[in-house]
Amino acid sequence: MTRVIWDGTTPVYQEPREILDRIPGLRRVEMGRCRDRSFCCGGGDVNLWHEIEGEEMRMAAKRLQMARDVGADVLVTACPFCLLNLEDAVKTAGLDREMQVTDLMELLAKAL
Repeated sequence: MTRVIWDGTTPVYQEPREILDRIPGLRRVEMGRCRDRSFCCGGGDVNLWHEIEGEEMRMAAKRLQMARDVGADVLVTACPFCLLNLEDAVKTAGLDREMQVTDLMELLAKAL
C-alpha cells in the first residue's frame, strides 16, 4: 500500500484529497502542518537556486522530513515549483530509493 501526502499551499484542500482517496491501493497520510497550516517548500520564492544566509535547513528539506516523520513514501503535489524543489530535496538527502515525488495529475493518469 502506498502512503501519500498532499503537499499543497493553495486554498484548495479537499478536492485533491478526494482524488487521492479514490485511487485504489493508496493510503493518504497528512503532515502535522497541512491545509491552512501548511507552508511553501521554498520554490515559490525561487529559493532552489540560491542560499539564504543563516538558513539551517531549506524549506523543501523541512517538508521532506515532515513527510518521513509520518511514514510517507510518496509526496504528491500540483505545484510545478514544489515538484522541482521536493525532487531536489529527495536527491540531496540521498533518498531516491525511499521517497518519490509526483504530480497529482500524473498519479491520477497512472491509476486510470
